[in-house]
Amino acid sequence: IVGENPTYYNLAELFYRLGDYDRSERYFKLHLKYRRRPEDIVLCHAGLSKVFNRKKNSELQQKHQVEAMQGLQNQTKGITDPKLIQELETARKQLFDENENCEIHILRAHANMQNKRDDLALVDYTKALTIQKRQLPSDHPDIGRTLFQM
Repeated sequence: IVGENPTYYNLAELFYRLGDYDRSERYFKLHLKYRRRPEDIVLCHAGLSKVFNRKKNSELQQKHQVEAMQGLQNQTKGITDPKLIQELETARKQLFDENENCEIHILRAHANMQNKRDDLALVDYTKALTIQKRQLPSDHPDIGRTLFQM
């Protein structure tokens, strides 16, 4: 994942995929501190939103999600690099598209469990697991957590 451009952002993504959310948070914040391009700001806020979601801090997750969305709407209109546009679109999908964001399904599953709708909860956990298997390495701890919750 680090590829030919070893930035703080790439390290943050690497640690996120490994399940080390504290280090991931630290590197996203470092990248945000030193990079001022609009796309860096959007990607870092999107990454921090994912990290705080995993760390169960909904207040900070929401804050960074709003920052990412505002950046997508306002700051990125002048970007012409197709690779950056694709990367920003991927970040948007991971945050807001229920076919790309497993957390939406996990939250629905929790709500269904509380409402004694185990059948619907199982459907949502299965959807979340499908997304996780597509996006994460097979030995990622989040996949194990979802399987355990099922």
